[in-house]
Amino acid sequence: MTERYIKKCDLCGARFTARQFVESPELIPIGIMGFEEKVCDPFFLFQHNTDECGSSVLIRVTELREFITEPIPAESMMYSDNCERHCINLNDTTTCSQECRTAPYRRFLNQLIEKKWREFVDARK
Repeated sequence: MTERYIKKCDLCGARFTARQFVESPELIPIGIMGFEEKVCDPFFLFQHNTDECGSSVLIRVTELREFITEPIPAESMMYSDNCERHCINLNDTTTCSQECRTAPYRRFLNQLIEKKWREFVDARK
């Protein structure tokens, strides 16, 4: 079965599957960007890092749902009194300790950043 493409790079036209966002060394995770729940789901931001392209690529966090191994709470706490406000700052990759719908995606992002960084370092040994 062929995986479906979930995103096309606006700069170079390359098309990507969800698995490529997780496994390809050309797609570097940068962060997560959240908005008020009533606006839309948060997004993951990746850099398409090739000799021909360096564009940023945005995908909804739910596009990578199949790779989340922990339960995802039904409720979003974004912008509530208990929200730690990590998801509203793209540069903040701190792990969220709240039981929020976005928290498992944030933990996954941190695992993905660590995994891809290790692979990058190992490839240069």
